[in-house]
Amino acid sequence: MWILMYVFSYSVSPAATNDRAEWRLLPAVVFQEFSNEERCNMAKSKLEGSLKESGSQA
Repeated sequence: MWILMYVFSYSVSPAATNDRAEWRLLPAVVFQEFSNEERCNMAKSKLEGSLKESGSQA
C-alpha cells in the first residue's frame, strides 16, 4: 500500500476589508491511498503539474 499526503495552505481575505489582521490561513491535509507505487507516482506527477499551472493563472 502506498499513501500520498499533501497539504494545501491558502490565504483568505474578507472582500470588504484590506486589514491583514482579518486574513486567515486555511490549511487542508489530504491523504490518498494507492495499491502500488506506479499509481501513487502518477497521481503525484499530476498534482505537481496542476500546481505549477495554477501559479501562472491569476
